[in-house]
Amino acid sequence: FYLLPGGDQGRLEDSYDSLLMLYNSRMIVLAEVLNCLSVLSYNYFGLTVTQDFTAMHRVIIEASRSLLVWISDLAIFYIFTNGKF
Repeated sequence: FYLLPGGDQGRLEDSYDSLLMLYNSRMIVLAEVLNCLSVLSYNYFGLTVTQDFTAMHRVIIEASRSLLVWISDLAIFYIFTNGKF
């Protein structure tokens, strides 16, 4: 599927290159495995919360998660970079 002009022939994705990078880099494979495990655990605990409590509890946790990520990002930025890039 080629749409965009450029040196990469307008490719949006290159599946062959992606598989080649996975084959040649253990760090990319590790990152993908960790990503899959985090999504799996997130969905499992979301279902557990909904089963044990109510859907309203899950909605509140979802909203709190976004707030927690935002606060953590700000804390990391100001602690480790002193507010500078």
